[in-house]
Amino acid sequence: MKSPKIQIRSMNIADIPAVYQIEKDSFQYPWPKKEFFVELVRNRFAKYFVCYLEKEMVGFLGLWLILDEAHIANIAVKPTYRKKGIGHLLMNFGEQLAVQARCKTIVLEVGISNSIALDFYKQRGYKVTYRRKNYYAHSFEDAYEMIKELNNACAGN
Repeated sequence: MKSPKIQIRSMNIADIPAVYQIEKDSFQYPWPKKEFFVELVRNRFAKYFVCYLEKEMVGFLGLWLILDEAHIANIAVKPTYRKKGIGHLLMNFGEQLAVQARCKTIVLEVGISNSIALDFYKQRGYKVTYRRKNYYAHSFEDAYEMIKELNNACAGN
């Protein structure tokens, strides 16, 4: 039996509609579509990637590389492909990219009510370091800042 082919590649402007659909299907308050364009065209620190399974886009990752810190700006997996390892593949990819860029830490924010994501990040070695009050503009929900030390070791835990 043939294994499905998974590919992660750099995101381009033509990917925005499919990425935005995954974003809308994943979050109660999705980023506006134009924000993905801004990230690709105007943010010199941003690196965005899409993940394909065979010929179907199943997820994406947005990462900022700033000096010695990486920041997960956005990550989402198509709902029908969750719990199949796609999120781990994307995170491994982002962490390896951060290590190659000589980042010492990788940071992200996650809503305090998002227990599934919190557990996922904790499983990967991220630690809660700070609670950001009213972080999300639409819901005023607090977010946890989570950090993982990279120590320029091989990522992928």
